[in-house]
Amino acid sequence: MTIERLQVLWIDDDRRARHRIGRLSRAAGVYSFAYVEDVTSAAQKGFTPLPEFPDLARVYTAPKLFVTFADRVPSKKRPDRERIVTALGLAADAGDFDILARSGGILATDSVELAEDRDPDDDLCRPLTFRVAGARRYPQTRPLTVGEALTVTHEAANEYDHDACVLVRETGEKAGYIPKAYSDLVARACEAGRQLRVELIAAVSLEAQPDPQWVATMAVLRG
Repeated sequence: MTIERLQVLWIDDDRRARHRIGRLSRAAGVYSFAYVEDVTSAAQKGFTPLPEFPDLARVYTAPKLFVTFADRVPSKKRPDRERIVTALGLAADAGDFDILARSGGILATDSVELAEDRDPDDDLCRPLTFRVAGARRYPQTRPLTVGEALTVTHEAANEYDHDACVLVRETGEKAGYIPKAYSDLVARACEAGRQLRVELIAAVSLEAQPDPQWVATMAVLRG
């Protein structure tokens, strides 16, 4: 299913925490961007409005993808575009939103990141693709591999996030965490006893990051 809505995150310099600052969407060929109501919490951490979107209260619309985000997608004129897109685990003709959701649209020049947007009550029956958080903190006895299955455990005693959900290998080793943007959805599913299927689908190398970042897909198994 094609992604039509992305959340825009800002990473602060203090704790490297991700703050949700806005939503990018498209409908009937029109792109729109608006800041979320609690963008002020990010402002308290040092966030300033994106140059293309100076008004925090305005809903911006355009017939084409805004430059702020279009610059994060490999140009169709690049000879290596197909290689970059397929390395993300996507078809060569994947759309801009799918590429942004998979890569995060991360640049070395700013602290903005994108991810698929889901409703607070999403049931996770539709597969969710995400970048594994914190994987570099957990050295592995053997390398992670594409196609590897992981289990999910709600780490309710986590001192930083009571919704934290850890990804665990068959060996019992931690492989990383569910991104905070989805941790509340996943924690509720775990606590409700729903069985989650997680599979690593790609190792993405980004110019803005020294190490490859793992991409996984997750969905609730239908009983």
